Amino acid sequence: MLKRPVTILVVLLLSTGGILAQTATLPFGTDHALVFIEPFRDLGPDTTQTWLVDGLRSFLETALGETRKIDVYQVPVRDADLYYQPHLFQEQVWMETFGREVDERYDTYLVRGSFSHLDEHLEVTIELYFMKTLHKADQLNLKDRYAQLKNWKVLMGDWLLERLERSSTVHTDLISADAFFPAKTPRVTETSLRGKLETLMERKSRSSSADLYGTYQQQSYEEMGSQLERLWHDVAFDPYLAEIHDIKAQRDRMEPDSVLIDFLVTYRINPRILDEIRHFTKSTPAVTTQEDKVQSHLFMDLGYTDQAFVEELAQGDWRLTPIVSVGPENYPGRRIFYHAEPRPIDPPTVYHLNNGQFKQLIMGLPGVNALRIYTLEESATYRYRTKVAYEEMPLLDKISVRFVLERDLHRQL
Repeated sequence: MLKRPVTILVVLLLSTGGILAQTATLPFGTDHALVFIEPFRDLGPDTTQTWLVDGLRSFLETALGETRKIDVYQVPVRDADLYYQPHLFQEQVWMETFGREVDERYDTYLVRGSFSHLDEHLEVTIELYFMKTLHKADQLNLKDRYAQLKNWKVLMGDWLLERLERSSTVHTDLISADAFFPAKTPRVTETSLRGKLETLMERKSRSSSADLYGTYQQQSYEEMGSQLERLWHDVAFDPYLAEIHDIKAQRDRMEPDSVLIDFLVTYRINPRILDEIRHFTKSTPAVTTQEDKVQSHLFMDLGYTDQAFVEELAQGDWRLTPIVSVGPENYPGRRIFYHAEPRPIDPPTVYHLNNGQFKQLIMGLPGVNALRIYTLEESATYRYRTKVAYEEMPLLDKISVRFVLERDLHRQL
């Protein structure tokens, strides 16, 4: 039975003229899976096959359109930051597609893809995401001659159908979906001195146990204080993104055999964290205020009695600080920058450089059965400088940033 979403046209007449809005109908049964497919991104360098932007998407639509209880919808590519904000992303897609708020009862998926064409060779990547969390469920990579595209139509459709069927068995219980998510590990941002300068802001790797949807929906009977404690621990695990940029290397005029390396690192709060706090605040009684660029969320009457959590917040045990390295990990002479003001840590070697106190962009302060979370909307940029011998340059090609607990800094250097 051919199953396709039905659309209705709603015409809104305004004083400034007519506006035509197209809204899809939501399936009656909540057992339907909703699949939203973006146009494929053309990564070049040969742009002669631009028809594949919508053509590859149509291949997948055709494969899914003949399956009962799977409804397919076209959506545009979003601003890059929005993919870090699953709650806001989902709200925007639902409002544009159905003209209504999100109905959490449906299983929803997002399909993203890209391709590149050069010298009659074609590479295609298809990514399947759980839309409620924007965690990646699986990925398909194809690479062959362009003539193989006709054989890929069935292959891509079969792959997506199989992954959707497999994903649906765990989607209602995301806590058990370990097979789809990598283990929770700290993120390291790195770039090459010789390579093309890029913005390195990868979505953080998190296990499904950190998924807020599964946690707060399945644990809704617990007291708000316990829920907020879990939220804070998720927030404090990996709150920052780092961008390495403006890398410069020039010969030292006073010492011709030396090179001065200068670069900037800009830190900002991960948009996913802001999205999680905003979503929790929206569904939980809270007082939100804005002062300049600082936003404060005050949660009162929590009812929790976990003294260890209160002490953790009060003592700042959650505070993170970056360690910036120039050179590979196995090179003894790599330069390491750290932040440890006002109490500098004695460096184990001359290659450890203190760059002053790191400015926290997010903070939690406890009160009597209350918790206030502060977030700073602006970013913080630090300059890092070091001098290296000219012959060392090939050994110091890589710059990386990793975050460690401030209390453990002396053990991480």
